[in-house]
Amino acid sequence: MLRIGALAALALGAPARARPTPGERVAAYLHARGEALAVAPRPVVATYIDWRDITWLHPEKTVLAAVANGFNVVILAFDLATGPTDMLQGWASLDAATRNATLAAAHAAGAVLLLSAGGASEEPYNRVGGAAYGAAVGATAAALGLDGADFDLENLAPGFNFDPLKGDELVDWFVNATRAARAAMGPAAILTHAPQAPYFGTIGDAGSWVGASGGYTAIWRAASDAIDFFNVQFYNQGSCYTSYASLFASSEADACVFPKTSVAELVAMGVDARAIVVGKPLFDADADTGYVDGPTLAAWLRQARNESGFATGAFCWSWAADGGAAWAAEVGAAMS
Repeated sequence: MLRIGALAALALGAPARARPTPGERVAAYLHARGEALAVAPRPVVATYIDWRDITWLHPEKTVLAAVANGFNVVILAFDLATGPTDMLQGWASLDAATRNATLAAAHAAGAVLLLSAGGASEEPYNRVGGAAYGAAVGATAAALGLDGADFDLENLAPGFNFDPLKGDELVDWFVNATRAARAAMGPAAILTHAPQAPYFGTIGDAGSWVGASGGYTAIWRAASDAIDFFNVQFYNQGSCYTSYASLFASSEADACVFPKTSVAELVAMGVDARAIVVGKPLFDADADTGYVDGPTLAAWLRQARNESGFATGAFCWSWAADGGAAWAAEVGAAMS
């Protein structure tokens, strides 16, 4: 068993309470709305709903099923430049009364609903400015009555590049998108990002995958006041993050090709441990690599909680009617 190093453990378990955990942020949001007043904050247990197992004639039933399964952050995918698709399109098809009733039921259970902007097919970087993109995402979330938005933007090249934007230019694009979405939704809304773990790097380290810009570490430094938390994708990265050690202590423990991208190493870069939610696929077929079953992930989360105080949250990609409840129960219990 490889234990997290003393300095990393200290960072993960630091007593400073200035920044709320994701679960505390969700609870505060609901309390401010006057809803779910009896629901105590708990670690985030999140799921993305894309296309699988959706009751298309009544998509609100799928949302409420996810909430009933124990998920307290339900993310509806996807908002594209061309408009809502998949589960988000189903949500958009509902009349306002049904959306409001569904939101009220979710809130009463202590859950929030977000849209996810992007996904594997969306590449807006060279087609629209960051501020314009973020403003459109925020406006869509507000128009659909949702509690906030999540940016799941991918397909970047080494060096944190997407031609013609390179390094610091792309960091600026993300920062502008973040701030514009926040402005469009208002300060109360919940705003998250879903970067892949290698999208973080040490600022100034030209040898990291994201290059000297630092990628998402620089985005965090510039816009942490506008970002509530990161749904970090610890999967689809080759042999990485397939043991407790490589996920929480040192990514190279699994001969990972993306060094210094475990949870403790992101914290060492300057990312607040309270802003990291660990993401894993729900089923083996949901990702190319990085899968661990629910009981194993729960054991790792329990170990991280005991050794370093990490109990921020976890998410799964993606919702399924026949596996979500068990996963949510196992993972949620491990962090409580």
